[in-house]
Amino acid sequence: MDDIASLFASLAAAQTQQVAQRLMERNIVDLVQKLRDQGLQLYPTKDGKEYVTPDQVEREIAAAISTHGGRMLVRSLDDELNMAQEIVDSTLDRLVVCSRGKMRVMEGEIISSAYLDTVCEEINSELVEAGEEKAVLCAHTLPTRSRLTQCCKAS
Repeated sequence: MDDIASLFASLAAAQTQQVAQRLMERNIVDLVQKLRDQGLQLYPTKDGKEYVTPDQVEREIAAAISTHGGRMLVRSLDDELNMAQEIVDSTLDRLVVCSRGKMRVMEGEIISSAYLDTVCEEINSELVEAGEEKAVLCAHTLPTRSRLTQCCKAS
């Protein structure tokens, strides 16, 4: 534990020191290009000021979905992440496949299994409170726009 504390102290001291030499923007561009030439996959942000790895894009997408309660529009992700829509779409496709059913895209919305669990709990509590077994009541009170609402209205 003392080693970790000393490393943190060294890091804090290094971060507060003034740097005598700074990298020029052109040097940074050259470094990024060399990294890309060596096979590191990097995606530029919309403003071109940052580069992000595919793993970081996946983490940011998952965090954004979680922040929005497990449900959000696919088209709003590119602005939130400051990434091109094509990059977001391809990364989201990989993320959905790897999630093994915990995340899906329906009618332009990303829906997580956690969100569906929450909706099911709300439906159950509505039915218990109403004392009826008709899902029609839930269709008008829950915030769903997709096939879930259409299924409720049909029954």
